[in-house]
Amino acid sequence: MRKVLPALPALSGLPRLGEGPIPAPGPCDVHVWRYDHTADIDDARLVALAAMLSPDEIARSTALRDARRRQFVVGRALCRHVLSRYAQVPPQDWRFALGDRGKPSIAAPALASPLWFSLSHADGVSVCAVTGAGPEIGIDIESVVAGRDALDVAVQFFPEAEAHALRELPPMQREERFVQLWALKESYVKARQISLADGLGGTTFDLARPDDIGVIFADALGEHAQEWRFSLFRLDEALIFALALRTDATAPLRLRSGTCPLS
Repeated sequence: MRKVLPALPALSGLPRLGEGPIPAPGPCDVHVWRYDHTADIDDARLVALAAMLSPDEIARSTALRDARRRQFVVGRALCRHVLSRYAQVPPQDWRFALGDRGKPSIAAPALASPLWFSLSHADGVSVCAVTGAGPEIGIDIESVVAGRDALDVAVQFFPEAEAHALRELPPMQREERFVQLWALKESYVKARQISLADGLGGTTFDLARPDDIGVIFADALGEHAQEWRFSLFRLDEALIFALALRTDATAPLRLRSGTCPLS
């Protein structure tokens, strides 16, 4: 009998975040903000968005080329507009510090209710996720592309249990499942700010139930699985979204989604 992968829920199907100011998220909350910039960011608009960035961000953006520069500028502008939904701070006044692997966090101004966020881009889409749970939040967007050597990559970098499970799937489903696993591993790597190699080989995910994702961590990572929540969603037919969050809360996560115009 051919196996059939469970369908992933659509991110757009989550409860919606409204317009105007938003109460700060708590330890069980994750707010996922999406911005599509395929067509409406011309050169003049990109210059205007870059004007709200800090001097160090502008310096970083000028070192990038073409699509990567566009993603960086739009992503940082999105973060600024999103964060300003939770606090009376103009978007241009946020200042960010960088972690060991370049992950930004809020350096100023000080907030009564701390906010932590993660950012990801792919194919003209930027997504910023915000939580009150703590700094170890990571998100990733990956594209499902036919013809990738998914099994070869999995055999080389994934734990054997995941590689074996991929072998049991037909090629098209194998590619889909590979991308889901990769996105989850990337989201964990971003949350922990560790090397990609440690995340690829040190996490084994059980995706039998997309609404209750299980994980086994390698001993070297020093993790406790009960401290982590993982989620998978579909952004559209070709894009997979993954979330990793460490939280002390025992209640289910409250996930909501919204769009944030950059104006």
